[in-house]
Amino acid sequence: MARDIAAMEQFGPNPNATMEWLKQIVQVEAAKSIAGEASLYRRGSKTADAVRDKLDYIPHRIDSVYQYIRGRSVVSGNMATGFGTVRNLLTSALLGSASITAAATDPFVDAAARYLSGLPMTKALWGITKTFSEGTTEQAVRSGIVMDDFLHILGDEARMAGQVGGSEWSKWLAERTLALSGLEPMTQARKHVFALDFQGAVADQAGKTWDEMEPYLRRAMQGYGIDRTAWDVIRSTPLHQPEGGAGFLRPIDVAALAEGPALPKVQKLLGIDTTDAEVAAEQTAAGVRRIAEQYLETILQQTERAVPTSTARSRSFFVGTQPKGSFWGEVVESGLLFKSFALSLTTLQLQAIQQELHQGAARGAGYAGAIALSLTMGGAIALQIKNVINGKDPQSMADPRFWMAAVQTGGGLGLLGDYLFSDVNRQGQSLAQQISGPTVGLVGDLWKLTAGNVQQLVQGKPTNIGRETVNTLGRYTPVLSSLWYLRAAYRRVVLDQLQYLTDPDAHKSFREQEQRLQNETRQGMWWAPGEILPRRAPATQ
Repeated sequence: MARDIAAMEQFGPNPNATMEWLKQIVQVEAAKSIAGEASLYRRGSKTADAVRDKLDYIPHRIDSVYQYIRGRSVVSGNMATGFGTVRNLLTSALLGSASITAAATDPFVDAAARYLSGLPMTKALWGITKTFSEGTTEQAVRSGIVMDDFLHILGDEARMAGQVGGSEWSKWLAERTLALSGLEPMTQARKHVFALDFQGAVADQAGKTWDEMEPYLRRAMQGYGIDRTAWDVIRSTPLHQPEGGAGFLRPIDVAALAEGPALPKVQKLLGIDTTDAEVAAEQTAAGVRRIAEQYLETILQQTERAVPTSTARSRSFFVGTQPKGSFWGEVVESGLLFKSFALSLTTLQLQAIQQELHQGAARGAGYAGAIALSLTMGGAIALQIKNVINGKDPQSMADPRFWMAAVQTGGGLGLLGDYLFSDVNRQGQSLAQQISGPTVGLVGDLWKLTAGNVQQLVQGKPTNIGRETVNTLGRYTPVLSSLWYLRAAYRRVVLDQLQYLTDPDAHKSFREQEQRLQNETRQGMWWAPGEILPRRAPATQ
C-alpha cells in the first residue's frame, strides 16, 4: 500500500499511464536528437546510430526499474514461495560469516562516502559504538531513518541476500541468522551513524549561504534537486537539540516549517503570494514537503553509498520485467542471491568515480586508486580472520595469490577468488555453478549425492556416499554451518566424527585436506580435520 501511495503522489492518480507517457516523451526527444532538432535528450558524444539503438532499450529500463520498485506481478504464488524458501535456507546456511567481510571493508567504504559528502571521517567508530544504545537508535528513527530490522522481518530486503520472499518460517530463520552473525545490527549501526552525522554536518553548515557551504556537501545535495532556494529554506529550520548532544537538522523538522514562527520567512523564500491565505497555506505545505523529501532522499541515498546493501537500479538490470513466480524470473532471482552487495557497491563506486572524473582526470584516478587500495586492505584483513575462525593458520602475506584473493574479496567480487588458481571452488563447485547462484549449486550437489552415487553404484565404482553426505551437511545446514563462531566447532566436533562412522577412508581424507592446504597456500591448521579439540593456538607469522 505504501508503494501505491508513493506512486500516486509522484505520478498522479494513474501512475501506470503516467509512466507510459514519460516513456513516449523520452522516445520523442531521442528521435528529435537523431533528426538534429532541438531536444531535451542529452546524448553527449554518442552518435545518432547509438541513440537509435537505445530507443527501445530506454523504455525497457524504465519499465524494469518501475516494476521492481512497485512490486513485480506474481504469476505463480506456489513457485515464488518455493524458490523464496530455498533462497532463505541458503541465506541461513551460507551467509553467517558475511559479517567478517563487512566489518573489515565497511569502514573504508564509509570513509569514501564521507569524503564525497563532505562529512568528517573521525566520528564514525565512536558513533558506531554509541548507536548500539537504545537512545541513539530511537534518535535515528525519529530523524526519519527506516530500520532495516523491520524490513527484514516484513520480507523486504536483507543485506547481501537481496529481496526476501518465501514462507514465513524460512524468512524468520534467514533474518535470525543475519542478526546472530552480527551483520544486521552492524549494518544498522553504520546506517544510523552516517545518517545522523550527515544531519549534524548540515546543521554545522546552516549558518552559511549556498556559496559558502562545504563544496562536496553542496554537490551531494545538488544532485538530489536541492538548489539555492531550497537550501535557504532548509537552513531556516530550528535545530533539534537532544539532551546532552549536538544539534541535528532533521528532515521531519524541515517538513514542520509549513507551520510555526518561520512560516512568513519560508513563504517569502518560496515566492508565495499570501493574498489568499488558504491557497498560500496549500502552496507552502507542498513546497516545504518537496524540499523535506529531497533532503531525506539525499540522506538515504548517501547512506546507501556508505553502507551498500541493494539498489533497485542494479538488480532490475538483471531481473528486467520478469514476473515473480515465473520459472525464468525465479532462476534470475536465485542467480542474484548474495550478489546484491557486489552489484550495489560496483554501481555506486562507478558513479563516484565518474563524479570525480568531472572534476579532473587526476581526481578521478586518485579516488579510484584510493578506494581499490583500501578495499584490498579490508579484504586482506577479512581473509586472515576467516582463515583463523576456520581452523587454519594465517596465510603468508608475501604470497601474491593472497593479495589477488584480497582484491576479489574486498571488492565485493569474492566468488571469483576461488577460481584464480583452480578449476573448481573450495566446495567443489564449478565456475558456472557459482555464477548461476547457490541455488543451482545446491541442485548440483544434491544431484551428485543422489543420482550420482546411484550411477556409480550401478557401474560398480566406489560411491563415497558417507563423505559426500557429511560434506553436504557441512555446507547446507542452516545456522550451524554458517555462523562464524560455530562453524569450525560444528565441523570438527559433529561432522568429522560422523564422517569417521560413515567413511572408511575418513582419516586419509582428513590428512589429504591438510596436505592440499599446505601445498596450495603453505598454511598449517591449528584445529585439524578429525580432531575434537584444537591441537594448538593459531600460528603467528
